[in-house]
Amino acid sequence: MSAYLKSEAKAYAEALELTSALIDGFESPLGMELLATVDWLVTREGVAPSVPALRAGLQRWPGGPEAAERKGRLFDDRALGIAVERLGRQGMA
Repeated sequence: MSAYLKSEAKAYAEALELTSALIDGFESPLGMELLATVDWLVTREGVAPSVPALRAGLQRWPGGPEAAERKGRLFDDRALGIAVERLGRQGMA
């Protein structure tokens, strides 16, 4: 794969590196959902990138009350903080 990226997909190498840095440590389905959820709340719902604001945003999750309850159970304050910190370091939150 590395050879392919160096020869055929040079145009995508930078995007791949940025994406790889963003998701490093979040590669599980839960980790990816956490990053995506925090990113959605901040960029699409206008929620401030802080744990209390994210917690409130989860309660109003646009997927409905069942999804909001599920996400509220899945993501504790520590996880939300870690995700918003990672997104912030990548210039995304």
